[in-house]
Amino acid sequence: MEDINTLTQKANSGDAVAMRKLGYEYLIGKNIQKDEKKAFQLFRAAVWEGDLNATIYCGYCCKTGAGLEKPNIVAAARYYEYGARAGVAAAQYELARIYIDKEMGDACFIGGANPYIGCERWLKKAAEQNYIYAEVIYALSDFLIMILSWLVKQSLRAFLFQEVQP
Repeated sequence: MEDINTLTQKANSGDAVAMRKLGYEYLIGKNIQKDEKKAFQLFRAAVWEGDLNATIYCGYCCKTGAGLEKPNIVAAARYYEYGARAGVAAAQYELARIYIDKEMGDACFIGGANPYIGCERWLKKAAEQNYIYAEVIYALSDFLIMILSWLVKQSLRAFLFQEVQP
């Protein structure tokens, strides 16, 4: 791990990855005075400089309100979607979580896409990149669908082949 002075120097010279790493240090207050506003500014600058992994941190700040006056779930979804479309697995996973969360999804996708289709799409993309959280949820959803399908078939068989009582 680079020290704060080296990260600061690199970030000031336009190194996008250093901006993200320094932003993280400010966000958690590790090795430096905690400053969420400065963290968000660095994350946003890192995205503009091309570090797409910083979209995750921008999304997090917007979702939680860290470094902002208040949370902004719509902005969080935009950052996650930007990263997700660029292939960032963690952003794909976080976007899927927004799709499936009723309150967050309603705020972001009014009149938009079916949230379950959006959730499945982004979870699958993240799982295909071996993002462990997405893999677990995606596997569980497949398992639950299989069980529900079996239950429906069993109920249908019981209904169709029941003996008629006089």
